[in-house]
Amino acid sequence: MPLFVLFPGFGDSKEQWNNSFISMLKKIGDVFFPPDIHKKKKVLIKQYCIDLKIPHSDKIILIAHSIGLWFALEYSKVHKADSIISLDGTLIGPYIKSAVTRVLSKLDSPTLLVDLVKQAPLKETKFPVPTICFRNIYSTESLKDKELEHNKQSMLESNNIKNYEVHFFANAGHYPHENAIVRKTIIKHIKNLLII
Repeated sequence: MPLFVLFPGFGDSKEQWNNSFISMLKKIGDVFFPPDIHKKKKVLIKQYCIDLKIPHSDKIILIAHSIGLWFALEYSKVHKADSIISLDGTLIGPYIKSAVTRVLSKLDSPTLLVDLVKQAPLKETKFPVPTICFRNIYSTESLKDKELEHNKQSMLESNNIKNYEVHFFANAGHYPHENAIVRKTIIKHIKNLLII
């Protein structure tokens, strides 16, 4: 049976994952929640992933929401993982440098979020395992913003030939797995991964 390892976004905990999504995952595999990072003052993503012990499974699928994608990426570099499912995951690579700079300029006091953002994978452009990304686009975003998002995704696709695919959803929100229609699509893609 496959094991789904869920890396939440910042500020989210095990309890904040959508129960319908978790129930659907439990029908096709086991679900594991890594220890919550939010009670800590400082977390080194790389060390957290090196130290993370998860149950053994023949097939491990990392499911990451928002900044949890950075944890899934790091985990997949140091441990066995078969694939990553990114749920509106925070992007990687040099094209997020301006966003990192913007966030750091708005958050001046030392916090866990500042600490994590300082560890942004700015030099990463490749995923070590097949990755499926579900991205939200708001219909109210400007055409320029939509084109910028498309260009970032295209760059990731070109750097990860046959290893990265992206699916865009309009107005699904930052928690696409909470939207019933999107949730069914995500589960369908996960089931397809299990066939491979």
